[in-house]
Order: sequence, then structure tokens, then C-alpha cells
Amino acid sequence: MIEGIVASSSGDWVRVVEIIGLVSGESSILLAEDSSPLLRPRFEPLDPKTLCAPLPRGRVFNKTAEIRWRQTGEGLFTITYLSETVSLPEEQGFVRSNIKYNSVHRSHQKLFGKRSNRLSDWVEVSVPGISQTYHRFFPAEPLPSALQIDTVDYVLDGLVCLTRFCGISEFKGL
Repeated sequence: MIEGIVASSSGDWVRVVEIIGLVSGESSILLAEDSSPLLRPRFEPLDPKTLCAPLPRGRVFNKTAEIRWRQTGEGLFTITYLSETVSLPEEQGFVRSNIKYNSVHRSHQKLFGKRSNRLSDWVEVSVPGISQTYHRFFPAEPLPSALQIDTVDYVLDGLVCLTRFCGISEFKGL
């Protein structure tokens, strides 16, 4: 059985960026809300320079781990770490969950969108008012006709309790 590692910590924005640095890499993707709910969410390959201003909620993920954070008070954040293979170093001050999941398995979630001739890209349309393009993830032509978020589901007693994002790929069907 593959064990799902779930751990949490808290801290200020500097601490969030420090923890993100432990899992960030060339394949990391940032999905985060900006400072105003009126601005569209960021969904882009991670650029650490974009993390200077606090983002109230978000996640950074790659093939092996995900860091999630959310603002819980004035300047304070709760930080959650998910992985199946990589434990955070002890000195990072994370408290590991004692929940033992029955199984951890790979899955995917289709991103709902359509091909845009005007933008020459595949455009996310599932969130009203948001037109998010994906040419940064798939620079080569032809672009896929549909995309998916690759995931790992953490299952306890037959129920999916947590889903960790792993990457974005071409939709392969059900």
C-alpha cells in the first residue's frame, strides 16, 4: 500500500514562500487567488518572483508533492503538504497527520474548455468570466483538444478525502 503523507504548519507569508521553495522546480505549477476576488486566479508555471505579495489562497504542485495555503488571519497562513514519496525535513516544523488512508491512487479531472481560433489556444471556460489560456503548458502545435489535471486521490473507507494535483496533460478520456 502506498502511504499518503499529509502534514500541516502555519506561519506568515515569508514562511509560505520558504515552504514553496522546498518543492518548487521547473515543473511546478501555481494555482492561486490574487489579493482581490475580482481578479482572475493565477494558473501558470511557477515563477518565484511572482510571490512577493501575499496571495490569500493557493497551491503549488508538481509530480511528487503539493503545497496548499490559505490565509487564516491578519498575516497568518495555514500550510498543508501532500505527497506519497517525499517527506519534508523534520526541521520544517510540520505536524504529520496520523490518518492512514486505505489507498492512494492516480486519477484525473478533465478541464472543461474549448479551442479558440481567435486566441490560437485551448481556453478554460468552466468558471464564468474567466478566460484562461494554456499555451504556457503546451507550446507545441497542435494544441490538445482537451486538457486534464492529473491527480492522486487519498481514499479512506471508500471515500476520496483529499485530491493532490500532479500536473496538466492532454485529456486521455475516461
